[in-house]
Amino acid sequence: MDHIAPTYVRREHHDEVSAYLRPGGFVLIAGVSAAGKSRLAFETISAQLPGHRLLVPEGELQAVAEEAVATRKCVVWLDDLERFLGDGRLSTTVVDKILAGNGHHRVIVATIRREELSRLKDDPDRLDDRRRVLERANIVELEDTFTAAELERAEKLRWDPRIDDALRNASGHVIEYLAAGPELVQRRL
Repeated sequence: MDHIAPTYVRREHHDEVSAYLRPGGFVLIAGVSAAGKSRLAFETISAQLPGHRLLVPEGELQAVAEEAVATRKCVVWLDDLERFLGDGRLSTTVVDKILAGNGHHRVIVATIRREELSRLKDDPDRLDDRRRVLERANIVELEDTFTAAELERAEKLRWDPRIDDALRNASGHVIEYLAAGPELVQRRL
């Protein structure tokens, strides 16, 4: 098989995420672990912004913000957003720096586990810049099971043996099966 990952089963939220990839957009995809947050982000970015530079911070976010400002077309990808909020690296000032201005197409795409998002939103001590950053994002809640329409799309992709295997063996946990294989599904059952 030529693919590293199984064939993409288009998610119900694909178009919603795509709509938030307009210039100056900030989308946050929330869901449980192995719900397909990163895959949805990757697939929408690939489909909507193929000519954009992908900037993924490994350390200092300020350096990535500077690089983004110098780049006319880019996506700043913040996987596990809580890592950047927890230590204060991501502030409204940094968000504004990345997204502000005219004549560019810069966006922020982030993912977060649902429990982390709830913790950050519900903590009464978090009435600081972290909450304001979350308020700036367009939050898309991704479910951890396929909808009926997604299952129908998956059925049409059975030519990919990994999807066929997941549909036959995942006991309703198709997304987890595709993300981590039978081992993760067995742990949950």
